[in-house]
Amino acid sequence: MSTNVKKTLVAVLLAAGLVSQVKIVKAESNGHVIHGGNFGLGLEVGGPGDWGATAKLWTSHRTAFQFAMKFSAGDSATAQVDYLWHTFGIIHMEDTKGQLPLYIGLGGNVQFSDPTAFAGRIPLGISYIFDRSTAPIDLYLQAVPTLWFLTNSVTDFKIYGELGAHYYF
Repeated sequence: MSTNVKKTLVAVLLAAGLVSQVKIVKAESNGHVIHGGNFGLGLEVGGPGDWGATAKLWTSHRTAFQFAMKFSAGDSATAQVDYLWHTFGIIHMEDTKGQLPLYIGLGGNVQFSDPTAFAGRIPLGISYIFDRSTAPIDLYLQAVPTLWFLTNSVTDFKIYGELGAHYYF
């Protein structure tokens, strides 16, 4: 791993540690406080990169920041940050206490390679949020249209698929 990738990984881990110390009012569902906290850590697979660490910080019942640091074969790493808006009223779950919101977001990528590349992204996804009183976990699947801004004013449009999970503290 290159020195830049190592430094970036250390910075992301330190930031995640600081964010986990921020006290946010717990999200509510049907008037009940959700257990497990508002900050989750987990894993994500899918492009860009092959795999990585992810974090999600709920800022309200419907909004959240989602972060990821993804790695690919070789020396490149990609940092991602998205702001997500969730809607819980479209898909109603029967016979379960879990929830299945759809979401849309707005975010960006920074790919640490030679040269560094930047991108704007719009994640569109679905998440299964388990009953947090018994399993503070979510699973998600998202399609992410991404517009890359490369050197020499070149742009590249891609759609990535990402699958991940968070455990909430």
